[in-house]
Amino acid sequence: MWDGILTPEQRAQFGRCGNSIFAAPGKVGIRDALLSGYTTRFETPVQIREGDYEIDFVGAFSYFGGAGSRLLHVGNIGRFFMMGGDVTIGQAEHPVNQLSCHPMLQGGFGGWPVVAEHHQANAAFVAKSRAQRDMEHAAKFGKVHIGNDVWIGQGAYVRRGVTIGDGAVVAARSLVLKDVPPYTIVAGSPAKPIKTRFAQPVIDALLDLRWWEYGLTALTGVDPTNIEAAICQIEENIRCGRARPYHPPIVTITKDGDILRNPPLPTPQNERAQ
Repeated sequence: MWDGILTPEQRAQFGRCGNSIFAAPGKVGIRDALLSGYTTRFETPVQIREGDYEIDFVGAFSYFGGAGSRLLHVGNIGRFFMMGGDVTIGQAEHPVNQLSCHPMLQGGFGGWPVVAEHHQANAAFVAKSRAQRDMEHAAKFGKVHIGNDVWIGQGAYVRRGVTIGDGAVVAARSLVLKDVPPYTIVAGSPAKPIKTRFAQPVIDALLDLRWWEYGLTALTGVDPTNIEAAICQIEENIRCGRARPYHPPIVTITKDGDILRNPPLPTPQNERAQ
């Protein structure tokens, strides 16, 4: 069974598909919390940095990881995603309304003989505790979803079940426990909205344009320092056909360690662009 750590050959193959890995050998894991391989799909191109990742899908032009980052229980990450190092997302939650928060009560640490003996003698209560935990977590702690053009700063922590909207910014060292609206900057512990990046009419226009669905063709002739002029130029690029929906190849790293270069697949972004 593959342990999820990318080998030099896997790294080279991933690079030949148009992507890049910016980390020392042995420092990138595509694996679940049990340290087994995890199937992840990547739009091309992306850059992976040091860390462990349990992600279903990553959009194109994104980079993430660095300094021991750990992204678990993540569903989709949108395009043009940016992330600083030492970020933690989707770590396991413990039940706080039972006698103890310790996972031993739900059957964990069975490799210790004294604990295994306890589990065997109290199998019904262990099963009941585990079932209650799983039910509560399924209701409260779904996968993390991250939109397009999102920036998460150095050392941030994002709890399971959180959705971060398109264009949002999470400041460094923030503790994110709740959803972040589109184009909102949050900071602090717990993270709270500081301000929006733009006025609401501008945000509405950007969310309507969904420029990231067109890849870089939407940005032809665009001055990013002038947001109103940028929106007008993107609208013109789309109207005249200069901006074309971006349908890149999909690179899949399977739970068994195979790297497959697939044709473009329908994604939520591409489906809305068609």
